[in-house]
Amino acid sequence: MAHVRHYHRGSVREILAHNSRSDNYSNPDINPAHSHYNYSLSGHEDDLAYYTDRLSQVHCMKRANVSTLSSWVVTLPAGVKHGDQRLFFEETVNFLKARYGAENCVSADVHFDESTPHLHFTFIPVVFDEKKQREKVSRKELFTLKELYSFHDDLEKHLSEKLGYAVGIRTGKTRKNLSIRELKEKTAQDCTKIVENAKQEAESILSTANEEKRNIEQFFAIEGDVAKKYKLSKQEYDKAADLNFKATNGQLHLPWVPVPKKLVSKLVRGYAHLQAVEETTKAIGEKAKELQSTHYDMMQMQDTLTRKHKENERAWARVRELEKRLEKYEPQDQERKQEKSKKHGFSR
Repeated sequence: MAHVRHYHRGSVREILAHNSRSDNYSNPDINPAHSHYNYSLSGHEDDLAYYTDRLSQVHCMKRANVSTLSSWVVTLPAGVKHGDQRLFFEETVNFLKARYGAENCVSADVHFDESTPHLHFTFIPVVFDEKKQREKVSRKELFTLKELYSFHDDLEKHLSEKLGYAVGIRTGKTRKNLSIRELKEKTAQDCTKIVENAKQEAESILSTANEEKRNIEQFFAIEGDVAKKYKLSKQEYDKAADLNFKATNGQLHLPWVPVPKKLVSKLVRGYAHLQAVEETTKAIGEKAKELQSTHYDMMQMQDTLTRKHKENERAWARVRELEKRLEKYEPQDQERKQEKSKKHGFSR
């Protein structure tokens, strides 16, 4: 007999601790006096560390509901000879590693301390994503209906070849355990309970939806009566309804409670005032942008004038400097001219 279970990331530590018997034996079916007969076939020193390392090598979505660990539990059938028990479990592990990848095997613990000897083979459900050319975790893609239907026959065939005689995985009674028929009946009962619970939940959701539907229908049925009673125009009524809708944070409280016409008129006037304020604010904003642009232009003009003024000051400073230099050399030039005139016989 063999069955599979799947676990989310948050349950992995607990499951591995239970399989390796490193927890506090919370299961009353465990006999601690026989736990020393248990052994591991994974070949790992630390199953949890191997799980963490291998999971980091493949693509895995970060959602909490992603199954990152799968576990086949294979029970020792009654027809297996006592001397072939270890060989049975070793070949089962070899079969599972070949089927799901030896690199994905996290643990392989054989238990003899419960009512029936059995194997817990846990592994990461890895498939190859052809589209993105990478390995990824996907229980849904790995455990198809075809996989589940063929698993037991393939395992039974493998074990029968390795042990040299027929090994019943699907049929017969397991050693000190329920028969397959009894297990199927129990599974059917569990499925019935799940279906009943789902059915009740669906009925509850449907009842809530029908109630909301009735409330909406009631609202639309009396919507016209409210407008007619208070003699409101369609535009006024729509504005009042819109104000009420906004006042309740987008949730319409049903049934509709009519309010006096005066209050509705105040609401409508308030709504118009708010619109006017909004339009004025918008106009002020546009004017502010325009003034800001003008201010920017004026600042640029001021910068240009300041720059020109500094250039003029520098030019005038240069002119004054040249004038001083001319004044310094002007008397000497006059004396030279007079001497030159005397030599040539010119005099004034």
